[in-house]
Amino acid sequence: MDYSRVGADLQVIVSVRVRPSARSGLLELGRRLADEQGVLNVFFVAGAFDFLVHAVAPDTEGIREFVALNLSGNADIESTQTSLVFEHILGGGAGI
Repeated sequence: MDYSRVGADLQVIVSVRVRPSARSGLLELGRRLADEQGVLNVFFVAGAFDFLVHAVAPDTEGIREFVALNLSGNADIESTQTSLVFEHILGGGAGI
């Protein structure tokens, strides 16, 4: 999908680590993150981070605001790491 057609020129994947004290509510936190404006997908993952959040925004200020207010400003979230998406290539190999 061309998100720029709806004014969302930037895509990011934000890796999110949840505080140990908030781990009992991981799935609920993931659902709340999925409801935030600009969020396309939330993946609950194994590894160093708990979630990968795929989001869009119109510009870098929108990304900064999204991360600062919705993620870093959330008391349940310990840390984030943001990666800018240069190109989103859809796979076709699932055969579904």
